[in-house]
Amino acid sequence: MKIIVGSTNPAKVNAVKRVAEQLFDEVEVNGLKTNSGVSDMPMSEQETMTGSINRARIASNQGDFGIGIEGGVSDTKQGMFLFAWITIINKNKISLSCTNKILLPENIASELRNGRELGPLIDELTGQEKVSHSEGAFGLLTKGSISRVKSFENAVYCAFMKFINKEYY
Repeated sequence: MKIIVGSTNPAKVNAVKRVAEQLFDEVEVNGLKTNSGVSDMPMSEQETMTGSINRARIASNQGDFGIGIEGGVSDTKQGMFLFAWITIINKNKISLSCTNKILLPENIASELRNGRELGPLIDELTGQEKVSHSEGAFGLLTKGSISRVKSFENAVYCAFMKFINKEYY
């Protein structure tokens, strides 16, 4: 079985690899650079979901499953929340799932409202490079309890349920 992730970001590809190796006996997982068709920092639930679907559609042309993972934020009365949508597509079905959502500190939310992108902002705050390729904002804000990869993993498992529990779907 061949699974293509619509991204080359190691956090996204590694999350899918970990899940796929648990769910399937023989599986190959590769990343593919894709364009989400949405802004670099999706600012709504719908825009983030759309980016995930677009990435999965492109990736599905290259393997048995195409997986799109798109991170974004949603501004609410209670503050700005960070999350990601996961889409899995094969020839017959599409399935979606969402990560946990975490409240962003107001200083970060304010920067995002002013047009900044989260990845470079987190790099700047931590003094590290490419934090989004490892622990991400999830890891930073949960003090390492929930890394970006772990957050993705849980949602990828949930998105696969439609494919591995066919009697219910």
